[in-house]
This record gives sequence, structure tokens and C-alpha cells, in this order.
Amino acid sequence: MKHPKPPYCFMTYNIRKGKGANRGHPELHEIIQQIQVQQPDILLCQEVAQYHGESPQKQDEHFAALLDMHHCYAPNAFFEHRNHGNACYSKLPISCHTNFNVSTNIFERRGILLSELMLPHTTLFVFNVHFGLTPMQRRLQAKALETLIHQEVPPESPIIVAGDFNDISGWVDRHLQKTEGFKSALADLDRNDRMTWSSRNPVLALDRIYYRHLTVHSVEVLKGALWETLSDHLPLKMLFSV
Repeated sequence: MKHPKPPYCFMTYNIRKGKGANRGHPELHEIIQQIQVQQPDILLCQEVAQYHGESPQKQDEHFAALLDMHHCYAPNAFFEHRNHGNACYSKLPISCHTNFNVSTNIFERRGILLSELMLPHTTLFVFNVHFGLTPMQRRLQAKALETLIHQEVPPESPIIVAGDFNDISGWVDRHLQKTEGFKSALADLDRNDRMTWSSRNPVLALDRIYYRHLTVHSVEVLKGALWETLSDHLPLKMLFSV
């Protein structure tokens, strides 16, 4: 696998366990084919599933093999015949990864996956998040994220925090930019161009990318008829350099 050169292509995408926008169960290869067209160097996915039993399927490994990328996967929610969680795929070598449990109750399990990616002269710290459905959960999880960043990331290191924030009120957005000095990659987009949910009629900007100590060249929400069918979320794509 060749080491990619900047600018790097970054994507984040909630794939809804491969169930499609309306539980139509699109084939995973359709999702992968659409991702391949974008040629990401780094891809974060939320709601990646592993199924056990008579028809086992490990979506994380399937994606990694077909995309030809390094990967790490961290399950957060466990059920009788499956689990699901966050995954990081990267053309850059992954030196290490850690999953942090930020669940606030026993019914809605959540985690933050930290992946340390090897750039030629530095380490890129990438946090893959999927926050809870209630305002209180998101506040607690944002504060947990803040603590992790201070514990795990050297102050001048490049960092990306991305994923599904479920941030309907905008509190997390304001908190991360004001308290932690992050920039939102979506800040310069028109309001309607930031929307990622639902994919067929986007009215909420649930998916976000925040960054420090890197340069963003472009960012967009990927839209179109095919993306509308593959998940209930639309993916984000960003080009950046360090």
C-alpha cells in the first residue's frame, strides 16, 4: 500500500449497519463502490456491524479488504447475534488505536474511537464519535471528549474530530469551537449545504468535522440519487493538508 501524498481526502459516514435509507438493505458493495469513487485516504464510519450466527458478516473487515486500507474497529453496542460500533479506515499507517466508553446509560451504548495515523513528520490524531440522542448525553460526551483530548493529544499536534454528533441544538458545535479552539470544516458552507440527515430530505446537520493545526482546502456533503438510498445519513468529504 503506497503512502498517500497531500492533500489528503477525508470522509465520515454513518452507514446505518448497511440497512439503507429505508431499511432497503442495499448490498454492502454498493456502499463501498460509492466510497471508492471518492478515493478517501481516511474514512470514518459509524454504525458498522458484525453479525454472528448462521450468516456471519464482519462489515469492518469487508470494507477494509475491498477498499485496501488499514483499519481498526471498536464495537460499542452488543446484542445476541451482532454488535456495532465505529471504524477507522486509512491509507496512512495506524500506529495505535483506543476505544473510550462514553455511554451514559445501559440502553444506549456509545464510544469514541481514537486512531493515531502516521504522517511523514508527525502523528495525526483522529477521533471518531457517535454521540447520544438526548441533550444531556451529548453534553456529558462532549465533556468526556474534551478530557480525552487533553489527556491523549500533544497541544500542537494535528487533530480531526468527526462523526455523527446528533447535535440538533448546536450546543456541541459551540462548545467545541469556543472551549477547545476547534474550527468547523462546515463553517463556510451555506446553512442548507451542511445538512446530512435525512439523506432523502436533509434538514439536520448531524454529521460534522472539526479540526486543529491543519489546512482545509475544501469540504462538501456528498449528495445525489445513489447516496440517498445507501443510508439515512449523507457522508462528508474534506480535502486537507498538514
